[in-house]
Amino acid sequence: MKVVNATLFLASDNYILVESYPEVEMANRLVIEERSFMKPYRAWNESRFIADFILLDMNGEWAIEVWGMETEEYKNEKEIKENYYKENLVNLVGWVVASQLLADVSLPQKIYI
Repeated sequence: MKVVNATLFLASDNYILVESYPEVEMANRLVIEERSFMKPYRAWNESRFIADFILLDMNGEWAIEVWGMETEEYKNEKEIKENYYKENLVNLVGWVVASQLLADVSLPQKIYI
């Protein structure tokens, strides 16, 4: 037998596919706190901006972003994305991994069970 092609995926404890270890941590926290959420993927819509997670147990749109890098290019993209959310009336929870513990990230209290 010969392996021609292989793909590895990073997943949370509950097999939610994610893009980074900090996203694993956030996904695990959301599950532990019994939040209703989704992890959108590139094919999910045509938008340039796709949130890392979307809370479904809230009124209105709520995005969660895990800001994991500190390069200038990434910081510029972060600012553009934050402005996009603001202009489109999307509430944003952001976790800046380099300067903030996950436990210190304030999630809104869920409205729907």
